[in-house]
Amino acid sequence: MYNRLRRRITLVLTALLVLAAAALVAETLRKADSEPVIRLLISAEGSVVELPLEEYLVGVVLAEMPASFNFEALKAQAVCARTYTLNRLFSPSGHNQPAEVCDDINHCQAYTTPAAYLESHPENEWAVQKVRQAVAVTRGEVITVDGELIEPVYHSTCGGHTEDSQAVWGYEHDYLQGVPCLWDGDSPHYRKTLNISIEEFRRLLGLDSKIPLPTARVESTANGTVEKIAWGDNKLTGYQVRRALNLPSAKFTLTFGEETVAVTTVGSGHGVGLCQYGANGLAEEGKDYRQILHHYYRGITLYRVSY
Repeated sequence: MYNRLRRRITLVLTALLVLAAAALVAETLRKADSEPVIRLLISAEGSVVELPLEEYLVGVVLAEMPASFNFEALKAQAVCARTYTLNRLFSPSGHNQPAEVCDDINHCQAYTTPAAYLESHPENEWAVQKVRQAVAVTRGEVITVDGELIEPVYHSTCGGHTEDSQAVWGYEHDYLQGVPCLWDGDSPHYRKTLNISIEEFRRLLGLDSKIPLPTARVESTANGTVEKIAWGDNKLTGYQVRRALNLPSAKFTLTFGEETVAVTTVGSGHGVGLCQYGANGLAEEGKDYRQILHHYYRGITLYRVSY
């Protein structure tokens, strides 16, 4: 009896703490009377720079999405990037330096300064201005669920259907469920084939030369992401194969020849959340950035923070 009561009390207290944390975040954002300043870790230099949030977002959108994309897609990207960044103000960053975000795409979001972008693309001043406008017209806008900022993950190309967060990372969010995406077929990353020698394939995956490769047992999600692949007792996850072979995604099929393995991939990135090329396709069909965000993140509310 007492154990049941203790469990109930624990559950109630936990629920209250979650609600209090959500309320604190919402109230902190609501009362923001000045634009947040972001500490950005420049990975190559190991240095930290401070930037106003909205200026930082210009560099993120420039680095993350082609400026040639439809303006509504750029606006959707800006809202995702802003939500991601503000989320890092309220959660541990995992950096060794005192910074909320870094420019390493394997850890945070990509980033470039407008000056560095123009140095590489001197004829593209229009791109910087277009991205600045996309950030400016969505100023302060974030994505929430039940008063909390979401994890607005995004990727390049999903390959026709986005993936559930549970299938990719082992945790579930109702707003990160796989959805149909019929608009990324024009992506240059939609389908690729990599031919690898049998010897190199075995080496990269640590497979013995005696193992018959065509006997692979593959388990995939309904959306095509490889979850597990096994050769006898040699078991790997789709992510491990993707990393070992440097594949653009874990949606892949294997075709074994006498001397080579053809690895055909669909999509680019983890496949969860907003599909950037899909977002552009939706925008080209006339959808605005709010409709795009509601398609890829289900059950969300857009909220504008004033600062």
